[in-house]
Amino acid sequence: MPTVARNTTRQGANFELKVMHDLEGHGYTCLRSSGSRGAVDVVAIGPLEECPVDVDHYCDHRPAAVLFIQCKITNPVIPPYERTAVQDLATRAGAIPLVAHWAADQTTGLMRVHYRMLTGPGPRDWAHWASGEDD
Repeated sequence: MPTVARNTTRQGANFELKVMHDLEGHGYTCLRSSGSRGAVDVVAIGPLEECPVDVDHYCDHRPAAVLFIQCKITNPVIPPYERTAVQDLATRAGAIPLVAHWAADQTTGLMRVHYRMLTGPGPRDWAHWASGEDD
């Protein structure tokens, strides 16, 4: 049986595009840092809340959520130096540090993008995150 060459760079790029597509479906504008050259693979900027139509004065929008995302196809646990880099950049920019990974949905069993919000320095310091939970 012939072996199939796995192009991990292409797989990683495809997964980053899936993450972007998922978030764009929730109104985010996404930018991709191709080539894994930095701590963040995808930056996503959330939508602004619309002002009510009947408001005839200045509408004070709350700032849109900014997400800094490290993408991992299978294993969402990232090495300490990557974790520190993502969290440092997110803190400096006022962004939410996330790790995106590909896994089966517990309800449907279908594969989809899952997100973990980094909450501390250790590998167990994270919480589930989904669009709309970025308040």
